[in-house]
Amino acid sequence: MEYRFINYGYSSELYFSLFSRIPEFLIGSLFSIILANGKIKVSKNINPLFLSILGVLMLIYSIFFINENTLFPGIIALIPCVGVSLILISPDNLITGFLSNKVIVYIGSLSYSLYLWHWPIMAYIRYRNGVYEGYQFTFIEITFITILTFVLAWASYTFVENTYRKLNNKKFLVVISLVALPLVTLTFFLVKMTKGKEIPYEFKMASFGTNSHGRDTVETIGSKNAEYSNIFLFGDSHANVLKPYFDFIGKKYNFSVKTLTTDSYPAIENINETEIPSNELTFYNKSRKLVRSTQCEINKNDIIIFNTIAFEHVPSMKSAVEYIIKSLRPDQKFILIKTFPILDKNPLRINRGVTKNSDYKFKILNKVSNDKAVEELKLKYPNIIILDLSKSSVFRKAPYIRDTLIYYDDRHINRKGAIELAKSQIELWKHYKKW
Repeated sequence: MEYRFINYGYSSELYFSLFSRIPEFLIGSLFSIILANGKIKVSKNINPLFLSILGVLMLIYSIFFINENTLFPGIIALIPCVGVSLILISPDNLITGFLSNKVIVYIGSLSYSLYLWHWPIMAYIRYRNGVYEGYQFTFIEITFITILTFVLAWASYTFVENTYRKLNNKKFLVVISLVALPLVTLTFFLVKMTKGKEIPYEFKMASFGTNSHGRDTVETIGSKNAEYSNIFLFGDSHANVLKPYFDFIGKKYNFSVKTLTTDSYPAIENINETEIPSNELTFYNKSRKLVRSTQCEINKNDIIIFNTIAFEHVPSMKSAVEYIIKSLRPDQKFILIKTFPILDKNPLRINRGVTKNSDYKFKILNKVSNDKAVEELKLKYPNIIILDLSKSSVFRKAPYIRDTLIYYDDRHINRKGAIELAKSQIELWKHYKKW
C-alpha cells in the first residue's frame, strides 16, 4: 500500500523515476532466486504450461484494464511484469514453443529499438495535430506509425546495436567520439540559431500574476493608488489568465483586485474527491492547501469574482459554488464569469508561431455543462452577476486577432488576448459599483 501511496496523484512525475520503478526491476531478481539453470524446477505441484497460461492471462488483463486513469506506476504495474516473468521462466511448453518462433524472436530482438522509436513518432504526430490529451490516432496514422517505427527500429538495430556491440573497447571509443563530437557541436549551434526565433514567453503560457497562482500568496493587480480595493478574483487557470484583463480595467477605473488562483480545481470546499481522475489528483491536492486562504479573502472583500472551466468535468462544482454564494453577506456581490471559448486544437502548435501561418479552420467547442451550470445558478440566485466573456467580438476570428494569436493553447487565452478582451469590454466596467 505504501508503494501506491507514494505514486498517488503523481504518475506523470514518477513515470520516469528510477526510484518508483525499482519494484518492477526487482521482479527479475526475485525470480532468479527461485530458478535452477535459468528454468523453474518442474515438480508435481508446478505445471509449466499452467505458469505460462497464468502469465498470458495477466498480460491480457493489463491490456484491457490498465489505462490513462490507472495509478501507474504503482502496485498495478507489477501485474504485467509478473506475467512476463512467469512466461520467461516456464520450461518448454505449448506457449513458450509458439513464442520461440523465428519471426517472434526477431521482433523480440527489435523490441528495445521499437520501444525507443515509437514514442517520439507518436508525440510528433500529436504535436503536429495540435492535440495531446485524449487524441485518437486515425487508421492511416496508426499504419504510418507502425511501418515507420519498424523501419527505424530495424535500421538502428542493424546499423547501431549490432555494429557497436561487435566493436572492442578501443574501436568503440573512437567511433563514439567521431559520432558524438559533431552532434554536440550541432546542438550547441542549434541553440544559438534558434534563439532569435523563440516564441515570446507571454505568448506560450500564463505570464502575469503568476505569484498568486498555485501559491499561498495573495497578489494585488490593477491601480497602485486605487480608490477601491475590496475586490477578490479566484478560480482555476481560467481565472488566472484573466489577471491581465482585470489589471487593465483596474488601472482604467482606479480600482485594484486581489487574486489567488489554482490549476484545474478552484481552492474551495465541497468538491467531491471521488470525481477527480487519479492523474489529476496532484492539482486537486495542491488546491486543498489554499482553501483556507481563499475563504479568508472571500470573507474580507465586498466584490467576489469567480471563474472556472471545471463545471465541465466536476459535477460537484456547482453545489460547491452554491455553498459560497449562500454564505455571502448581504452587502457582498458575487460575479460569476461565463468563461471564454475553448478550441478544438492547440493554435500555437498548429500555427508554429505568433503570427498567423496556417489555413486551419479552428472550431469553437461548446462548453455545454459549463454554460448550463452558470445559467442555472443565475436562475436560482438572481442577485449574482453574470459576466459573459464568451460572446465578445474578440473571439469572432479566434484564435487570432489581426492575425496575431490570442491563445497559448486550446483552452487558455494569452496575455494579449486578455488585454484585447479588456479593451472590448471597457465600457461595461464603467459603473461596476452599481451592478
